[in-house]
Amino acid sequence: MYPFASRVGRFRPVLLLVAAITLGACAADQSITSPSPNASQPRAQANVDGAVEMIDTPAILIAPSKTGVIRLKSGVVQLSGTVTCKAGILSHVVAYLEQYDRQTNDSVAGFGEVYVPCVDVPITWFVNITMSLGDPLPQRGRADVLFRASIPGVNAVEVKRSIRLVEDVEN
Repeated sequence: MYPFASRVGRFRPVLLLVAAITLGACAADQSITSPSPNASQPRAQANVDGAVEMIDTPAILIAPSKTGVIRLKSGVVQLSGTVTCKAGILSHVVAYLEQYDRQTNDSVAGFGEVYVPCVDVPITWFVNITMSLGDPLPQRGRADVLFRASIPGVNAVEVKRSIRLVEDVEN
């Protein structure tokens, strides 16, 4: 039908040859283990059910709340959530709050941290955010918060969430 084959059609045999050579070379590079000295004897199964043995490493899970409270009398913002980790470990929860005001074209920022003892079930934590030097309290509305939870010897878990701030005049 067509007097000339498409470019893919012309290069298909070459591509297949290159793929076959590459796969053959990869198969030839497989490491070969020497047989055990008692290869003629049957081996005992290490794990009857075929499960892979895992090393028990501590993990941490954090679930911050979707709302925070602006405590006008005490001058702090209080955030909360839950943390789950292996019992007997002390976790460190840090929160970085930032709120941008489009009307004034300015932002406020704050920081807070709390240590929470771990148990095997989710435990509630509360952290008070103190605002950076010179920054006023944030306003009601949306604020962006980066939560970081860590335990010794494990990488920190980070969760970034937009939360809704509400005012509490009484406390």
